[in-house]
Formats: sequence, structure tokens, C-alpha cells
Amino acid sequence: MTVIDSYLETMFAPYPDTPRMREAKAELRTMMEDEHAALTASGVPETAAYGQVIAQFGSLEEVAAELGIQRELGDEASTPAENAPPPLDRERAEAYVRKVKDKQILTAVSTPLFVLAPAALVFILWISQSTRALTDEIAVGIGLAALLVIVVIGVLLGMRRDALMRPFADIESGEFTLTAPVRRHAEQLWDTQRTGAGKGAAVALFILSPLAVILPALLSGDGNLTLLGTVGTLLLVAIGLFCWIAPNATERAAEHLLQEHEDQDDLISSGTHPVVRVIAAVWWPITVAAFLLWGLAFDGWHQAWVLFPIAGVLYGALWAVNGALRTADDTARRA
Repeated sequence: MTVIDSYLETMFAPYPDTPRMREAKAELRTMMEDEHAALTASGVPETAAYGQVIAQFGSLEEVAAELGIQRELGDEASTPAENAPPPLDRERAEAYVRKVKDKQILTAVSTPLFVLAPAALVFILWISQSTRALTDEIAVGIGLAALLVIVVIGVLLGMRRDALMRPFADIESGEFTLTAPVRRHAEQLWDTQRTGAGKGAAVALFILSPLAVILPALLSGDGNLTLLGTVGTLLLVAIGLFCWIAPNATERAAEHLLQEHEDQDDLISSGTHPVVRVIAAVWWPITVAAFLLWGLAFDGWHQAWVLFPIAGVLYGALWAVNGALRTADDTARRA
């Protein structure tokens, strides 16, 4: 019998040997053995590791909420936890993970739509300049209508996303008691699903996006072709945002279940720094307003398109800055 087994036998001895208590004992044994293995792997001597594990987990009353056995321990253990949030069971946690995956797809589509909305306006202007079938005024009117339709679709998708998560508002806000089965499930999700491939592809697209404008300007000098390149730049930025957001559903669900989550999908509501949130909120409205002012007031449609590739690249840079700030904050907290 190991030190952990002896400790658990002593810990559980005063309580009835019910199926739920045996399950809790097995869960606690796994948690303690995992922690002991991690300590010894980091260089802590085996005897000292046992002492640290026992000190970390303490008495059964201290871990009752995490194991979900307050009721089994009786009134003495339940009283301190009366005002604590209700424990989260594994079945509801798994249902939450499925909904987060659905939400993530909606977010990954709706967020790039706000970047693509100006692309519709620029594309209509390119058609007008290339074919001369439309006046600039008519092209702007059609482009603005397309822009508004895309924005409305993005807003509706965002509303649908919020409705999906409404039944899990307590999990989203962290108002639950984390139980041992849910903790293990979340840690398994974190270990098996976390990947940086999507973010790597997104950063590459952000970096490459200016080429869609630069190459036509260098190779042909055709202003209309460069205008089309603006659409390409915004498209690359939008695809980059999709790659950044879409693959991370499981990771984000695990972070919420472990009560360590901070959203990165929406810079406006969850930017790491207040300045980031303010800039994100006014970025695209100011860009579109500047484009219209330049075009309508100064008849600068042939030059005003340059605002969008610049804004798209800088918006991608804003995401990168926000991610760097978040990483720095996480590192500081864990230090």
C-alpha cells in the first residue's frame, strides 16, 4: 500500500462506504497520484513529493466541493459551502463543450464579415471603374447597400451565437463549483486539442495580405487592378481571422471549465487593454467614414481605396498586439 493509499484510507474511514464515496476516493487517488508524478518528474524527491501532495489536498472537507460529495459528508461539511455556486457535473460540461464548438463557428464567420463588408464597396467601385457601366455615385450606393447587408448578417450571426450560450451563462461567467470529474475532463481537452497551427496560419496571412495590393501596383501600374488588390487584402485578413478563431473551440471551452478563460474572439468587448477595446470599437466605422469623405467631398475614389488595405493590415496587427499583451499577462500571473 502506497503512502497515498494509506492517507486515503484514513481520510475516508469515518464515512460510509457507499458507491459514491468509493468513486470519490478513486478520483482523489488519481488526482494525488498525478500531482505526485508531476512533482517527481520536476526533480522533487519521492518522499518530499508525498508530503507536498498531502499538504496540497488537505482534509476531505477541503476538497468535498471539488469532488461533489458535500452531501455525503453531512451537515458539517455542507455548511461552509451553502453560499458556494452549485457544482458542475460532467454531463452538463460535455453539453457545454458541444455548444461552444457551435458558437465558435458562428464567431469565426461573423467576425470576418465585418472586415469583408468594406470589400463589397471597393469591389463595386472596381467594377464601375473597369466597365464604366455605372457612375461613381451609383456604384457607391450599391456598394453601401452591400456593405450594410453584410454587416446585418454579421450582427444576426452574433445574436444567434449569444442565444446558443444563454443556457450556459453560469459556466460562461464562472459561477459554478469545479468538480474533480469536470476538472479532469477539461484538462484532457486542453492537453489533446490545444494547437497553435490556426494562429500561425492567421499571422502568416496578416503578414502576406499587403502583397495583394503591392504586387499589382509594382507589376502593372494599373490603378483599377490595384483597387481589386484591395479586395484581396481584406479577403486575406478575413481568412486570417477565421483561422485564428475557428480551431480554438475546444481550448476555449476547457479554459471556461477551468475558470481561466478570457475571450479573444471579440476585441471590442474583451481586449486586454482598454485602449485596444476603444480602438477596435471605432476602427471600421472611422475607416468607412474616411473613405466616403475622401471620395465624396474630394472626388478621390481612385486614391481612397488605399485606406482599406492599410486598415485591414493594421487591424490584424491590433489582434497580434492584443495576443501579445494577453500572453504577457498570463506569464506574469503564473510566475
